[in-house]
Amino acid sequence: MNKSTSLIIISTLLLMALPLISHSHEQGDWIVRTGVAVVETDESSRPISVGAISDLPGSGARVTNNTQFGITATYMLTDKPGMKLLVSTPFEYDVIVKSNALTGFGTIFPRHK
Repeated sequence: MNKSTSLIIISTLLLMALPLISHSHEQGDWIVRTGVAVVETDESSRPISVGAISDLPGSGARVTNNTQFGITATYMLTDKPGMKLLVSTPFEYDVIVKSNALTGFGTIFPRHK
């Protein structure tokens, strides 16, 4: 291995280690980041009950997922834990109800804008 190849490898390794050194946070630091925020539902639905009627056979509900632009601000309480605040554009989702017995009622959970 010649001298220039060794120099390139060492420089690359040092540059790769630089983020590990420069990302240490201390108490009182503020960290602001941007990116995507995702609401991903972990849904499970049992048959729907309406008033005195017992479970409606074949019924259920589903909630859609949504991704929006988000900004997080973190205040470091100590060197390790911090308090984070998420600010994002409004999430929109749909609640979809599946049942032959509920047809004709229109939109059960309308989307608010």
